[in-house]
Amino acid sequence: MAKMSSSWLLMVFVILALALMNTEGATNSTVPSPTADVSRNTTKNVLDGFFQNLLKMIEAQNRTTNRSPNNITKRLDNFLTNLDVPKMISDIFLKPNSGNPNAFNDILERLLPNVSLPDWSTSSKMDILDMYRAITGLFAPQNATGLGAMVSRLMPFVKLYTPTLMAWVTHGLQGMNISEPCTQHTTAILSGILEGKLWALQYLDAIGKPKSGLIEGALYWPGNFHECVNIQSPATEESVKGNYCLLKIPLPMSLLKGLSDAGKDKGNIQTDGIAAAVYASFLSLQYGLCVPNSCSVQDVTSMINQGPMKLLPKSLYGYPPVIPEPVCHHEQDISKDTRAIVVSCVLGGIGFVILLGTLYDVVTLLLWKYKDRCATKTNFTKTNGVKMANVVSNGNGYVQMPDDMENGTIKKTCADIYVVGGTEAGKQTNLEAEVTQDKLSEKDNHKSVVKQEPRPKPGIIGGLLMAFSVYTNTKKLVNTEQRSGTLSSVNGVRFFSMTWVVLGHTFIFHMGIADNILGYARDFQARWTSQALLNALVSVDSFFTLSGLLVSYLTLNEMRKAKSAKINWFMFYFHRFWRLTPPYMLIIMTYVPLYQYWGQGPQWPVGQMEPMPCNIYWWKNLIYINNFNMTDSCIGWSWYLANDMQFYVISPLILIPLFYSKILGMIILGLFFLATFITTGVLSYVNNFQPGVDSRPDFMEKIYIKPWCRIGPYLVGIFVGYVLYRTRCKVKLHASTVILGWCSAAVVCLAVLYGLYGHTHGHPLSVEASAVYNALHRTAWGAGLGWVVFACCTGYGGIVNSFLSWKAFVPLARLTYMVYLIHLIVMYYFNTTSIGPIYASDVTMSYLFLGNLIFSYGAAVILSLAFEAPMMGLEKVIFRRK
Repeated sequence: MAKMSSSWLLMVFVILALALMNTEGATNSTVPSPTADVSRNTTKNVLDGFFQNLLKMIEAQNRTTNRSPNNITKRLDNFLTNLDVPKMISDIFLKPNSGNPNAFNDILERLLPNVSLPDWSTSSKMDILDMYRAITGLFAPQNATGLGAMVSRLMPFVKLYTPTLMAWVTHGLQGMNISEPCTQHTTAILSGILEGKLWALQYLDAIGKPKSGLIEGALYWPGNFHECVNIQSPATEESVKGNYCLLKIPLPMSLLKGLSDAGKDKGNIQTDGIAAAVYASFLSLQYGLCVPNSCSVQDVTSMINQGPMKLLPKSLYGYPPVIPEPVCHHEQDISKDTRAIVVSCVLGGIGFVILLGTLYDVVTLLLWKYKDRCATKTNFTKTNGVKMANVVSNGNGYVQMPDDMENGTIKKTCADIYVVGGTEAGKQTNLEAEVTQDKLSEKDNHKSVVKQEPRPKPGIIGGLLMAFSVYTNTKKLVNTEQRSGTLSSVNGVRFFSMTWVVLGHTFIFHMGIADNILGYARDFQARWTSQALLNALVSVDSFFTLSGLLVSYLTLNEMRKAKSAKINWFMFYFHRFWRLTPPYMLIIMTYVPLYQYWGQGPQWPVGQMEPMPCNIYWWKNLIYINNFNMTDSCIGWSWYLANDMQFYVISPLILIPLFYSKILGMIILGLFFLATFITTGVLSYVNNFQPGVDSRPDFMEKIYIKPWCRIGPYLVGIFVGYVLYRTRCKVKLHASTVILGWCSAAVVCLAVLYGLYGHTHGHPLSVEASAVYNALHRTAWGAGLGWVVFACCTGYGGIVNSFLSWKAFVPLARLTYMVYLIHLIVMYYFNTTSIGPIYASDVTMSYLFLGNLIFSYGAAVILSLAFEAPMMGLEKVIFRRK
């Protein structure tokens, strides 16, 4: 945007001149001027001196450069390179001279030849005086009577140079390979702005604007999204509609370092680790731009890269600064998206089957309940002071009736029968009961009991339909009863681990739209309590530990029942794959093509979410190998599922030896431990990674998502599950041993969470110590959590076990898988639909966390009933599993 940049350059010079004249006006404002002519002459001398000095610099460049329009870019580059602003200002102040009254025009002609410019010498005296009066009085304190007055005083100058500015804009746009409609509409908007038309001024009003708090990270300037997209020129004007684009301008590392260094003195905080990751991940200038909807993404990119970005010195970045393509809003038309239509049809088919299955379930249930269950007439008599009734229902039975009934005949329904033969008396609303005669003791004579009849099992077709029944699946979901031998404390651990994951992701993802990201990140990290959140990454290791524990405990018990390792290994793998994959793939299928049609906002994605990885590499997610290259992963947080599945696949290599030989199994388990410790430590040492988490991208690729670095907690779970299997959850421990176990677990877990406080506050760990920490801390966390589960399952959990085994956690724990899959989509939706930035604070983040948690669980219920529970029901029907 070389030509257009010249206009912005001169605008800068004009503003500088205004500031200088304002200084002079402010100085003279306290002393009344003898005449207005003296003020005008003084201003004219200063202005002409500025123009003359500027003209000399341009002419010096023209001697060595061709004056043709094609070389304007080169001339401007040379001009900017040799511009000596301090000298220029000094010359303006110290060497003002009257110069040529057409100096301003001469400058414009040299920068942009062949453009018709107004001639000062031929303008009327009144026009020239009005222009000078507008310039000199625009910001003068004695004349500042409001924005309207300032604009009105500026209008003579604007009107005089409107043709020049419009010609300049046209020339500039034509030199940037911008489409003709975009050029035409952009020119119409600028013309409307100069003429003061409201619809055109809305474009200026809708664009992003700087705000206070830049040093604190206020670099998100979205503007007004809805105002922009609703702009429509009047019917009498050229048809121009607004379109919103969000630019993300990367900040130079030198500036990032300066911003991060600004916080070092506050609490003596190191900027490595989480804080540095926050800076590198989120600190870019996000700027909302309102352009004509005829301008393509390429047009907008060209205008910015050849315009404002070209004015930035290359030394600031170390390379020619450019911006990536902006995200521009456009009308979403699902009727033209074949993939979205197909997915919508598939989801509609699933919804129809769910409706059909639910209707089948409810209708057959009602028919079964009421078929030959109730007699129309109920006869009752008094026997031994108790009102009795004779119920005709496949035989005679006696039940106690309400006290207000007398001998006679009434019409009753089964729902009104009172039962007294069981362990409790009350209104019997279970219509599945058959009332039968029962011989009781003499004391309880004439009382009755209720005998339950099982509901007839449906056939294959009926079973397949009922697998999709919302009624049946909801009952299963909210059922809190568990079979004997269930490790009930695991439910509470799963729920709180998922809550911790949501909390950590809330801080990470919502900080990207915070106005005070730098200030809040520094203040938050300065507190020692923040370590529990900064090290929340081990919450994922809790799930690895629980996964290994359950696989070990359940599989070894199954081998015990079979009295050998010859169990159904096909079902071992198929059940796991079928349990995880269908809902996983269905969520990807829904999220990728349809998300773009669910809303709009400044950061709303255009096109499919993560289109490249999902379009090309979706099969890696299907077979769970998407953690070997993170750029190939569809939905980035699915790396955990790939690791967990890979650990599950190789678990028999450890479980089978453990079943036959404790010594052999422990040797193999120890070798796995040793391998992961050495591999992780060496990778950390060689790459000089920071402890815990490193801000560099290769940390994620080399350590964070790799199975050979994350298997440690899973191995701990296998060991704990093996111990519970061998002891049958019945262990006698001395009180001192129990106390030692709890204290050791607490110390280890607290050391993992808070052990890096010194590292982030002025006492950094050495490379060697960091390598040891990275190699061991996840396994240590798993060991501490393993003790908690072991103690709770063997009777040494006390109040902890009572709390973690609370029945309310049972359905919440069942939903953790779906919550994990959906919770980041919920957060993305909030970010992409937010019209403006948030102000980060403890209260704000707490509200966002609770909202994310509740909405994630609400969405998980729907998705579980639609995607997860039907797949589990189908497996039971097909394989006739209980």
